[in-house]
Amino acid sequence: MFNLMIQERVQQRSLKVHEKTTYTSRVNAKTAAMRKIGGESEDEFFEEEIKKEKDGVIAVKDDPQFTLAITRGG
Repeated sequence: MFNLMIQERVQQRSLKVHEKTTYTSRVNAKTAAMRKIGGESEDEFFEEEIKKEKDGVIAVKDDPQFTLAITRGG
């Protein structure tokens, strides 16, 4: 882990200003990569939702009145 950080610093020193990345941009890139990994299973999620709708099971979380009642405490 520590060696990786040192390697990144050395690499950053050799880059020109417009090629360098900030800490925030690296974190955002990792987050975006994680979303892409999770996005591959969306088809299974949608298939499951369609199956629930066919069975007559309606998710309570999709009901706006329920959400308002819970969040507003009344």
